[in-house]
Amino acid sequence: MANRVAVLVVGGLVVVGLVVVGGVVALVLGGMSAGGAGTPTAVTPTPLSPDDGGSATGTATGTAHGTVAPAPTPAPTATPTPTPTARPTVAPAAFDAERIEVLVFELVNERRAEEGLDPLEMNRSLASEVREMARNHSETMAEADAPRHTIHGVSSTDRYEENELYYTCRWETDNEGLMRADVNSFESNQSAFEAVAKTVAGREYEVDGETRFNADERDVAEAIVEEWWNDLRHNKRLLLPNARMVGVGVEVTEDGDVFATANLC
Repeated sequence: MANRVAVLVVGGLVVVGLVVVGGVVALVLGGMSAGGAGTPTAVTPTPLSPDDGGSATGTATGTAHGTVAPAPTPAPTATPTPTPTARPTVAPAAFDAERIEVLVFELVNERRAEEGLDPLEMNRSLASEVREMARNHSETMAEADAPRHTIHGVSSTDRYEENELYYTCRWETDNEGLMRADVNSFESNQSAFEAVAKTVAGREYEVDGETRFNADERDVAEAIVEEWWNDLRHNKRLLLPNARMVGVGVEVTEDGDVFATANLC
């Protein structure tokens, strides 16, 4: 019995010893592990160079980074809009009204030739009378500042009668009857043998939103004939097939306004 007790005591001591030894070993091993994780590693910052604009930053590799701001993008330079050069004006006195009359006459005949019509005459004595009547009316239009057929109650037909041209300037046609100052092949009114126009000489002016400039007599003549051909009635009057002659009168004012009249005969 005593031996069994002795064995049990010895066995208990052995177990206790093993537990104590195991605890000590575990403590030692745990301390070593904790000590390995907790040991700090020294970080030596790299000194900032004098040319570096940034700040030194300690890193695991011990390098310093300097931050350099990017250069600003230059703004685009605006291209100035060129200022248009104004046309030099030409004094109205530099324009020869008689030269414009001749050029208008030639341009009208060119338009008639394009339609296969005979040219009109301008140099006979009768044509001179018609031209004088046209000139007088252009002067009247300039005074009134109005390109109209009837001014102060006097119509184109009245002028033909006053100048004793009403019965002279008439002709028969094969199919359309008698042509005269108040009746032509397509209309019956008091200006059946007349075309009038206004334009500008030597300075800029506007036509339907377009800036124009007549620098010389030819430019003025072309502007006058263009205006007539853009007007259906004037166009058809100047293209009457049996007309023999035309009188063209032009008046240029001190302001450069140009008034023109064409009378058929």
